[in-house]
Amino acid sequence: MSPLSTTAHYFEFTGYAHAAGCAAGPGWEVAQHVERGSKGEPGEVTLRVVCRSCGVVYLQTFASEPVTWWCTTVRHIGYGSPPVLVAGLWLHPGRQFSDDGGPETYLVTTGRATPSEKTELVGAVAWRQGPRGSRIWTAAFGFEPAIAHADGFRSRRAAVWWIADQIAARRSARGDSTDRLGADGVCRAGRPPGTTDRPHGVRRTDAEVDVVSR
Repeated sequence: MSPLSTTAHYFEFTGYAHAAGCAAGPGWEVAQHVERGSKGEPGEVTLRVVCRSCGVVYLQTFASEPVTWWCTTVRHIGYGSPPVLVAGLWLHPGRQFSDDGGPETYLVTTGRATPSEKTELVGAVAWRQGPRGSRIWTAAFGFEPAIAHADGFRSRRAAVWWIADQIAARRSARGDSTDRLGADGVCRAGRPPGTTDRPHGVRRTDAEVDVVSR
């Protein structure tokens, strides 16, 4: 298991570029993450080698002897896994800590491409274990910092729909004449008929009222 966070895997690695005109193809995706000290000085370096085709990941950490190697898969670090389309938004998996639990966090974007900047995110959803073993989902609209949060969702889909609702409300408040955000996999405004997986006990917060009034 990689010790790095989900956001580190998505946003804090830098790639190794091929020479201009190289026809080697995608092959292995090689990137490095450099830990920085309080004054910006470089420290421990983690080298990540990913194959998006077979899903194998190699992680090598070095700063001093001995060098540490991990061999894992995209399923466990999240990064490199295909995104999931839910409620018109794309979910990019985060780390998975157990074999059967699935990713605990998903980063949410309006497009399918893997995000390379945090500004591309419209939010995140995550789950935790409830008192009776069920999953309780939470959602954040916006990312670092989040504009609004909501908790108590009974499904991942409900949590994602809440984010889609915030996007739709914001567009409506701005006077957008269209009720959809596009036809290319981008979030659609409004819920489909018969959608009933509303979160239990969720109320609109002051932050949400503020964002839709801008």
